[in-house]
Amino acid sequence: MKNQQACNVELINYTKEGKTYTVSINIAPVINHIGKITHWISIRMETIQFKWYTCSLF
Repeated sequence: MKNQQACNVELINYTKEGKTYTVSINIAPVINHIGKITHWISIRMETIQFKWYTCSLF
């Protein structure tokens, strides 16, 4: 964010019961017509299903 560029981060998160799961977070700037960042958008996705699908392909 400091460089004003989009980024993707994977985090390990925990449920209330202490089980772990992986979360992918995508953060991207929203730029107006003069090139200034006006907002940031964040998309959070639990990646366990995606990783299972990717592993099952190979």
